[in-house]
Amino acid sequence: MRRLRGNSMKNKIDKEFYLTRGEYAKRVGKSKGSIIQLMRRGKLNNEYIVNNGWYYFRDPLKARAFKETVHGPVYTPKKKYNRGAHSENSPYPNRSFYEHNQMKKLASLQYKVPKHIQDKLPRAIQMLEREDRSEKQRNIQSYVPIKNYGGFLTKDQMRRTDFEPSRGKKIIAKKGPYEV
Repeated sequence: MRRLRGNSMKNKIDKEFYLTRGEYAKRVGKSKGSIIQLMRRGKLNNEYIVNNGWYYFRDPLKARAFKETVHGPVYTPKKKYNRGAHSENSPYPNRSFYEHNQMKKLASLQYKVPKHIQDKLPRAIQMLEREDRSEKQRNIQSYVPIKNYGGFLTKDQMRRTDFEPSRGKKIIAKKGPYEV
């Protein structure tokens, strides 16, 4: 009974793999030599069987499970254009290009912002600069350490240079290979 199942399974496999190398190459759109190279590299391991020294392939046109690629998209991605690098750090070839772009920015802002707000902008900028300056001054004053220069030294402070560690070996500078 077991033999029959094995033979039926073998017949089922034989029915699935029925193309020769040349027929498989035509179906895939490659040459027979390229199919042989793919077989040597192990790319077609599940696509063929060997029976009595002959290679039999399955039909490549049958529907298969979706296979994800690890190499990224097959198509050439669209080129990304840099359409907004108009800051002070941009590499302008000369000063006039920079000023031209600054004028364009100013014109677009003036178009978008109403006139009564534009009149208040210089005063608002001055207020922001003043606040920023005072905040920086507060930060500087809080970080400056107060040192006590001058005055008398205590007994312990006078003896601080006399300390020598008792543990550890004395470090002797080794001579290099070219020193005598």
